[in-house]
Amino acid sequence: MWNTVGHHKAVKFLGNTLQTGKTFHSYLIAGPPHIGKMTLALDLASALNCLGESKPCGDCRSCIRIADKLHADVQIVGFDPEKQSLEQGGVSIKIDHIRNLKRESSLKPFEGHHRVFILDGIEDMKGETSNSLLKILEEPPGNVVLILLTSNITKIFSTIVSRCQLLELRAVPKRDIINLLKSTYKCDDTISDQIARLSGGRTGWAIDASRHPEMLEELQTQFFSIEAVVDGDMEHRFNYATYLADSYSKNRITGRNELRVWLVWWRDVLLTKEGSQELISNLSGVDRIRRIASGLSSSQIIKAIRDLQDVTRYLESNVSPRLALQNLMLTLPVPN
Repeated sequence: MWNTVGHHKAVKFLGNTLQTGKTFHSYLIAGPPHIGKMTLALDLASALNCLGESKPCGDCRSCIRIADKLHADVQIVGFDPEKQSLEQGGVSIKIDHIRNLKRESSLKPFEGHHRVFILDGIEDMKGETSNSLLKILEEPPGNVVLILLTSNITKIFSTIVSRCQLLELRAVPKRDIINLLKSTYKCDDTISDQIARLSGGRTGWAIDASRHPEMLEELQTQFFSIEAVVDGDMEHRFNYATYLADSYSKNRITGRNELRVWLVWWRDVLLTKEGSQELISNLSGVDRIRRIASGLSSSQIIKAIRDLQDVTRYLESNVSPRLALQNLMLTLPVPN
C-alpha cells in the first residue's frame, strides 16, 4: 500500500527491486519542493521493514510506526514535520549529523530488517559535510539504506549522485491530485480543481493548501503584488526588488517560493497570449492576466520567463540578491 500519489514509474521500479531482492544501499530522490519526495522515502522505508506479505502493507506494526515517525530503525535528518506544512523548512544537515549517522549505521537493526536514514535537503550541505557523506556511500554498511532527498540535483557532488540509485520525480498529473483531494481530503469539485491547478503538480503543496485555506489567500495576494509591479513605474519595481532581496537574504526558502510564484504568473500570461487560457493556474485572475497579455508580445513574455530563471540560478550561486533583482526589474517588459 503505497501512499505516494502519482510517480508510477518510480513506484513500479521500487516494487520490482523489492520483489527480486535487488535493493540498493543508497537512493537519491530528486524533484521540486513538495512533489512527494518524503512520502516516497517513507514508503520505501516501510517496504524495507514491512512485516506483512505485500510490502508495504500499511497495517503492520512496523509500517504504522514508520508512518508515525516512531520506528527505531528509521531516522530523518533535515526535516521538521511541525514546519513542513507551512513551508518554513527543516534543519540544515551539518557535519555532526553525518558523524552521528556513521556511528548509528554501525549498529544492528533494533526492530526491523534494515536501518534506514533519510537525509532531506542535501543540496545545502557544505563541502566538508558532503565529503563525509561520500565516505559512507563508498563503503556502505550492511543492512543500512540511505535515502537522500534534494530539490536541486545540480548543487550535489557528482560523486554522490553516481553512488546512488537516482529517482527523479516529475509533476503529478492534475487529475491524480484532484482525485486525492476529493477522496481523501473531502474537497468539493471547485476547490479541488483550484488547488490542483495552483499546485503545479506538487501533491505536498496541494495537501497543505487543502488543510490551510490561508495559503490560497496568500498566493492570491502574491499574484496581485506581481501584477502591480509589472504595471508599476520603476520606483515601484525597485522598491519591490529591495523587499524581495531582503526577504531572500533572511530566508532563502521564502525567497525561492516567491520567485516560483512569479514563474507561475508569467506562464499563465504566456498561455493566455497563445490562446490556451483554459490551462492557466490562476483562473480567478484570468481577466487581469488577459489584459496584461494583450499588451505584450509572446517574445517579451518568453524573455521575462528566461530572465526569471536566470536570476534564480544567479541567486543560488550567491550573487548579490539586491543587484540581481534590481537588474531583473530593469529587464521586465512594460505592457502597452
